[in-house]
Amino acid sequence: MAIINRYGIWNNKGGVGKSTITFHLASRYAELHPEIDVLVIDLCPQANSSMMLLGGGVDGETNVINLCTQATPQTVVGYLSTVITNGPGAPLPNPSQFVIQVGAFNPNLTNNLFLLCGDGNLEPISPAISNQANAPALTPAIQPWAWIHNIFRALGDNFAAATNGRDSIIFIDTNPAFGIYTELAITASDKLLCPVNADDSSRQLLTRWLFYCMEQSRHTLFMVLGRLQIEPPLTELMCR
Repeated sequence: MAIINRYGIWNNKGGVGKSTITFHLASRYAELHPEIDVLVIDLCPQANSSMMLLGGGVDGETNVINLCTQATPQTVVGYLSTVITNGPGAPLPNPSQFVIQVGAFNPNLTNNLFLLCGDGNLEPISPAISNQANAPALTPAIQPWAWIHNIFRALGDNFAAATNGRDSIIFIDTNPAFGIYTELAITASDKLLCPVNADDSSRQLLTRWLFYCMEQSRHTLFMVLGRLQIEPPLTELMCR
């Protein structure tokens, strides 16, 4: 069925609560809307939102480590590695191979909440992702840059297509650094939520955000232009 919205939570300043907000938004939305499937894609190498969703504390950390250390990690790194290994044009993996039901790990959360777990190895594999994105286009039908940058957007589409008639909403946690995996997170989003603190550093958020998008990643801006919108207060979002 339909994807109601795809929210990226991003600010290029650390410590403003991106992961905590992702956790609260996703878990509360899932609780208020049991008829909707909620997917969290954790594209921050620290995997903090994953740890909170999977139980918090030692339990959450242990669950994330277990997912990351499988032969094929059931994480964003496992999904990325599989897609890149298969190559452009190959069928994408079934999301159910990598997306987990949060309630199976954390009984305090609802069964309509799903997670593509974060992974600390996202940073070490980022050069390989960039190399694939910057590879020359060998045929007009295969454009490596667009293929790489649409990986998680396509994952969201495939997740929604497999929900047996249920609508979906997607929340994407990000890393402050504007690396390749942050570009993938932004291009997978329709709207950005940019949390700030009440301090002078956060006051320059909008200027820095425009600089990163317009100067360092023009292609990314073009792909999301027209989809990003200023969001209403979070309490209003919860009621949608």
